[in-house]
Amino acid sequence: MINFTVKAVLFKNRKAADGIYRIAIRVTINRKRTYEVTGFSCHEDEWDGKTKDKIINRALNQMVADKERILSEQISLGKTISVESVREPERQTFEVFCKSQLKKLATNKEASTLKDYEKQLKKFWAFHSGTASSITPKVLNDFKHHLETTLHHNSVWACFKTLKKFYRIAVNEGITDGNPFEKMETKPKYKESETEYLTIEELNKLEKLEVTGLLKTVRDYFLLECYSGLRFSDWSRFTIEKINKQSNLKVGAQKNGEPIYLPIDSSPRLKRVIQRLEKPYPVSLHYTNILLKAIQQMAGIKKNLRTHIGRHTFGVLCAELGLSIETTAELMGITISVCKTYYKVTRQKVNREFKVFGKL
Repeated sequence: MINFTVKAVLFKNRKAADGIYRIAIRVTINRKRTYEVTGFSCHEDEWDGKTKDKIINRALNQMVADKERILSEQISLGKTISVESVREPERQTFEVFCKSQLKKLATNKEASTLKDYEKQLKKFWAFHSGTASSITPKVLNDFKHHLETTLHHNSVWACFKTLKKFYRIAVNEGITDGNPFEKMETKPKYKESETEYLTIEELNKLEKLEVTGLLKTVRDYFLLECYSGLRFSDWSRFTIEKINKQSNLKVGAQKNGEPIYLPIDSSPRLKRVIQRLEKPYPVSLHYTNILLKAIQQMAGIKKNLRTHIGRHTFGVLCAELGLSIETTAELMGITISVCKTYYKVTRQKVNREFKVFGKL
C-alpha cells in the first residue's frame, strides 16, 4: 500500500541569516521525502503552516491540491509512485518551467509585465525545446544570431534580459546550476538611442485637440505626465494635498522619505489638466499606447507617441525652464546619472543663454 502526504513547509536546507526561508512543497511517500521550492519565502517567526499573505496562501494551497491530484491519479491508474518519480518535473522543458513561474509571478506582477515576459520567452521556446540544464553558451550564441536576423539590437537585449531572469529562477530553485550567459561570445547590450520628447507647439496641439470618451481621458493623463513627470504606474493613484491652503500634487519622495510636491497653482498648464481628470484611470498600459497612436495621428504629431515620452518631455521642460538637474532628478524620483537621459539641453536653450556673450 502506498501512503503519501503533501504539505507546504519552510525549506531549511541552509541557515538563513535574516531568518527568511524559502517555502517548499514537501511530498512524503512511504516515509521518504522530497521538496519542491515554490519561489515564495517567509520569515521563520511569521510561519505557522501558512503566511500572513492571503494571496500567497491561496497559491500554496493550489500547489498542494495540484500535487495531491496528480499523485492520486497516478495511483488510480495503477502506477507506482515514489519520491524519484515526483522529482521528474525537474526534467520538464524550460517552457513548462517558465509557464509555471509566470503563474506564480501573477500574484505580485502587473498583467502587462507578465504579458511582456511571455512575449519575450516565446521567442526562445520556439528556438529551443530542451530543459534549463541543456541551455549552453552555444545555444545562447545561436539564439542571439537567430534574433539578430530580424530584430533591432535593443529588442534582442530585451529578450535576453527576460531570459536571464527566468534562468536565475531555475538556478535558485535547484532545477539547474551554472551561468551559461557569462560564457557567451558576445552578450547583447542595450544601445542608448536618441530619446523623443514633445515641444511646446506639439503640447499645444494636444491641448487643443477635441476628443471625447477614452481618448480624452488618455490625452489628459498623458499631459499630466508631461507637466509633472509622473510615471504611468502612478496615473491611477496620484494624490493632491492641501498644504498652507495651497493644492499640491505629490510626485514622489526624497531618499529620507520626505514627500515631494508640485504646487499646482504655480503651473497653469498642470492646474488646467488636473481639473479635467476623471479618477481613477481605467486603461491598461498596452491599450493606452494604442490610443496614444490614434491621438498622435489626430493631432498631426509625427513622433511615435507613447507613455514614456511624457517623462522625457517633463525632463526637457525642466531644463528649458532653468531647473537644475538635481531638482529635476528629485521631482522624477531618480538618480542624477539616470536623470541625464531625460534632462536635455535643447538648441533653443543654448541659443537663448549664449546671448549673454553679447555683453562682453
